[in-house]
Amino acid sequence: MSSRTKPRSGSAVALGVLGLVAAVHAQPARFDGASFTCAEYVAAQDVKVPERSRAELANIWMHGYLAGLYTAAEVFQLSDAPTDADALTGAILASCRELSNASLMAVGLSKLASSRFKIPRRVTNDVSLDEYTCADHLGAKVERAELAELWAFAFIQGFKNARQPELLIPVENRAQLGAAVRKNCEKNRETKYLELVRMVAEAVKLAVPDDKQK
Repeated sequence: MSSRTKPRSGSAVALGVLGLVAAVHAQPARFDGASFTCAEYVAAQDVKVPERSRAELANIWMHGYLAGLYTAAEVFQLSDAPTDADALTGAILASCRELSNASLMAVGLSKLASSRFKIPRRVTNDVSLDEYTCADHLGAKVERAELAELWAFAFIQGFKNARQPELLIPVENRAQLGAAVRKNCEKNRETKYLELVRMVAEAVKLAVPDDKQK
């Protein structure tokens, strides 16, 4: 897929394999790696710019997205090493400087998917992917939970793009997928959040609508 090609939108989400039940509710605008451009990412690196926090959200999104791609390819690895985190951030920035009009999703799929970067273990200082459980998530403060769910939504998008590169999960479905994860977390409180997200990514059924197929 061209780095400038926008993936096609997915149809309604079916959540039947794990008995997932979720309702779609109107949500405020959320960060979306499919529409956030590389030009915005590069500009947000300037710490003097108020948009700096958007660069941090972009990194969380990209870490989740690549984790999903790598998990589907069975090459996913977590790392706590600052050098690994710096290597990934440097690669994102270099790719975005090269393809300023591309979206983060397009760059992740076309430029970074084959590189097998190690993914930072921590989503935030208090969310460590190899320790954070469903119980932790259900009891988390809103800000921490939302950042974890941003990572999770990107993971599901990446996991699906590994086999369906033209598929775009509408950001409006983020609430539905987040609710599906939480509902299953309630039944599996000791399960690691990362594992539960992987289960949902495998279970959810998505397809490119017939009228948008190539």
